[in-house]
Amino acid sequence: MTDDFLDIQLDYTTKRKPVPCPNCKAKLDRKMVMNENSPNVGRPYAACEHCSGEGKICFWFLDHGECDECGCPLFQGRAKKGHHVGRPFEACSQKCAGKFRWLDRTK
Repeated sequence: MTDDFLDIQLDYTTKRKPVPCPNCKAKLDRKMVMNENSPNVGRPYAACEHCSGEGKICFWFLDHGECDECGCPLFQGRAKKGHHVGRPFEACSQKCAGKFRWLDRTK
């Protein structure tokens, strides 16, 4: 995998401030996938070079928003266990209290 598209800055006025890295709290610049061959072209993201060197998760898409409490990227996933298995949710990547919500309203 090449990193040719990683140096292009995200350039739109609604999202200007840096994003804190969920691991090391460094301020990360917002960027956008520009590789036209990628299925993610146009998606905003942030990547942390420091955490990459330490073998930690170092890449986050930002199109799901960010936590109101800490500013870290939100992620979406599905419950893996319990009586909510498979149910979609959205949460803060730092597990901030009160920053979790179910994405469906059926249950």
